[in-house]
Amino acid sequence: RPKAHDANIKSYIHQVRNTAEFSYIQNNESYTGVCDESDNTLSNSGDFGLLEKAIKNENGDLPVKCYESVDKIDYAVSSPLVASLGKHWCLETAGASIEVDAEITSATCQ
Repeated sequence: RPKAHDANIKSYIHQVRNTAEFSYIQNNESYTGVCDESDNTLSNSGDFGLLEKAIKNENGDLPVKCYESVDKIDYAVSSPLVASLGKHWCLETAGASIEVDAEITSATCQ
């Protein structure tokens, strides 16, 4: 079952990309609002909030980290994985959707 949780986490994070791209177009080419900058997690509002809840349901209610660049043209989001202890799944605007060794601390997966 842990691998199923990880597969769902990856799928939901892919949906974050689709939602963020729609938001980018709606917000005049800005990713403003993808992340909640007060706690550096995925936004609690709208579709982002629904996705955050779904991801947390799969990862054991752990934070879904999210950072936007200062100019709002980049973002990255990551969640802890369940089967791969200590690993996180990360997605960024540059195109990466990869497993990383630690939670993110900026708007990139690196």
